[in-house]
Amino acid sequence: DTYYAVSKDGDNEEANGGIRIHKTKNLLDANSWVKVLDLDELDIDLSGHSDVKRLDNGLLEGPELFELNIKDRSNADVPEYGIIADQYSIDGGYLPIVTTDLEDIDNSKGSWKLLGENEYSFDKLKKRHGTIMRITKDELDRLKDKF
Repeated sequence: DTYYAVSKDGDNEEANGGIRIHKTKNLLDANSWVKVLDLDELDIDLSGHSDVKRLDNGLLEGPELFELNIKDRSNADVPEYGIIADQYSIDGGYLPIVTTDLEDIDNSKGSWKLLGENEYSFDKLKKRHGTIMRITKDELDRLKDKF
């Protein structure tokens, strides 16, 4: 009964803005959105990426929020979400972050994790400003047949 979104918020009161997660229960009410957290407020281990110093507007843009497929989760019984954002300032392509709790606002539950470079692949080409979209197996088969 809650909708979540992620966006680059360059106009907030913070020095560098933030990659903000916000939520609402009513998509039709523009004033109903409330901040959950900014990624740079989380205590996430950044050591898996030598070029990543902070998770803010100085590094990231174009964030995308999505739910992982059951087979891609760490635990199939626990919903898991991903955020990808373009590391535009270092020409790094997408940076993936995962969580099992979008409202763990300070990562005190340890639910947020920046994936290390050996934990994911976006294929050979650098990915930027795309989207992740769920499709059925039938849709995938039709796409493969056509293209």
